[in-house]
Amino acid sequence: MELGKFNKAIACFDTVLKISPKNLRVMTAKGIALREQGNNTEALAYFDAVLMLNPLNSFVWKNRTMALRNLGRITQSQKCLQNTEIKGIVVPNKKTYPP
Repeated sequence: MELGKFNKAIACFDTVLKISPKNLRVMTAKGIALREQGNNTEALAYFDAVLMLNPLNSFVWKNRTMALRNLGRITQSQKCLQNTEIKGIVVPNKKTYPP
């Protein structure tokens, strides 16, 4: 997706979050858009916020792990996956994260 499309998507997500600040799907989508733009630190804040409300969301755990990896925080990324295993959360395609 082009950078401009991410910016438009993020603007739309912000509009929805003003109306529904705990909309987990929109928070997740914004985190993914931010991660895809390279704004991994900001993306982590959204993933963490979602996980505070829904700690068993495997899709968000996967994206959190990817953001950590993108930041070069490989050890923390691996610990993130280990924590999901301890909690019994099945992370899709977890064998590919981290590299």
